[in-house]
Amino acid sequence: MKQLTVFLLTGLLSTVVGCSTLSGQGSSTSFAARPESLVKDRVSFTPSKPEKWELPNGLVVYYSFSDELPAVHASLFLPGGSFTLPPEKAGLAESTGSQMREGGFIGMSPEALDKELDDLAASIESGYGQIYGTVGFGALKEEFPKVLGYASEIVQRPAFNAARFELSKKNSHQGIDRRKDSPGAMSGMILASQVFGKNSVYSSFVTHESLNRINIESMKQYHRQYVHPKGSRLVVTGDITKAELNALLEKTFAKWKPSAEAIDAPPLPPAPELGKMGIYVLERDFDQSTVLMGHVGPSLPNPDVPLMGVFNRLYGDGGFGNVLMQEIRTKLGLAYGVGGGINAGIGVGLFEIELGTRNEEVIPAIQKIMEVTKQFLSTPVTDDALNGAKSAAQRAFIFKFDSPEKVANRAVQQELMKFPPDYDSRYIQTIEDASSNAILAIGKKWVHPDSLAIVVIGRVPAEKFREVFGPMGIPVQKMEFDELPRFAK
Repeated sequence: MKQLTVFLLTGLLSTVVGCSTLSGQGSSTSFAARPESLVKDRVSFTPSKPEKWELPNGLVVYYSFSDELPAVHASLFLPGGSFTLPPEKAGLAESTGSQMREGGFIGMSPEALDKELDDLAASIESGYGQIYGTVGFGALKEEFPKVLGYASEIVQRPAFNAARFELSKKNSHQGIDRRKDSPGAMSGMILASQVFGKNSVYSSFVTHESLNRINIESMKQYHRQYVHPKGSRLVVTGDITKAELNALLEKTFAKWKPSAEAIDAPPLPPAPELGKMGIYVLERDFDQSTVLMGHVGPSLPNPDVPLMGVFNRLYGDGGFGNVLMQEIRTKLGLAYGVGGGINAGIGVGLFEIELGTRNEEVIPAIQKIMEVTKQFLSTPVTDDALNGAKSAAQRAFIFKFDSPEKVANRAVQQELMKFPPDYDSRYIQTIEDASSNAILAIGKKWVHPDSLAIVVIGRVPAEKFREVFGPMGIPVQKMEFDELPRFAK
């Protein structure tokens, strides 16, 4: 059973598919890579696009045929999401999304639906994210019409079963209580609150109080407001012809109409400005220190994203060849793991560095990361390093199109986020044309070491950080954490 989302973190580091082709012989003056002979030739690739049409009720359909398997997959994208709600309603969108499927639909109990889908070897899942929800479903070709019917009922007439919702709430309350035992959860929440602001949708966390405010009626109201065909998009891929699909949609989604309460999703709030450097220390008796450093980054869509991928592979992403891994872990042994990069996000992004290290090494590790980052932003990389990173970034991009389902879903997601129509067709060439100076310019544009919020969780007192960083004019704040982060008194 799905659990309610217990907290929302935005902009956490995402890893590009595949391993870096860099091996990194970093030095004080340049950053190199594995021999040029191991760098593969550039790739040539033109992304395909699904067919697209609109039903009379405004629902837009994306379709791609594939008879590789006798199966059909579909995803319905719904406007709305956690960013549509103020912080005091945190969790409402996520709970509505999960409980649409969990509660069954009017006329079929959740237990009966579970058994039916098991018997059909089919699946239906639902959920809400930041700016849209999805109802995903799939089945063998012969069973798809029946499963499509069930999915349409879940979308149009969800039952919101009280017993299943209460069990999910109980699990979510327990999840909130477990935050204080998770360095990853705590560091992410502290960083988000400092970078994006305490009262921002970009740092909105579910609490016991906000969770208790969610009930069956509030979920039904959210459903009436946001689950409607206007702005929704249905993706269907697999072994079904366009004519067969249209006939099925006439029986299911074509008659779907908005309720009288239906509204459009509000625009996203503006991104916050860059803040000042600060260190936030949460003293916990853990065997190692967890460090999370970050500041405001770019929002999507952004024309710099292809070159950010190249920068990230050189700087801190994709295996053992990047400069952070080479300088911090391999050469100096200051970290169990380290990585980082520029991460564009919905509404606002994040430049972020993650580090795990011994408690006694955490201060030298932070100092070295700052040193390496500033040096990296002032030193063009070698041609070999650049070529390796460009080749790896281009190849990683291709894996976003390795199935008809990925192709169609990507088209919808880009439309929802208002990407330019030629974004994918220009992606590989944009990387190919990039020079070392262009990658360096991307770093200087989006990476600001003197604006980093640095979160440290471990067995090192805040006073130790004040002794080192205080004379440099960097404020150090001791934190506390139980349900939410807060400044220590």
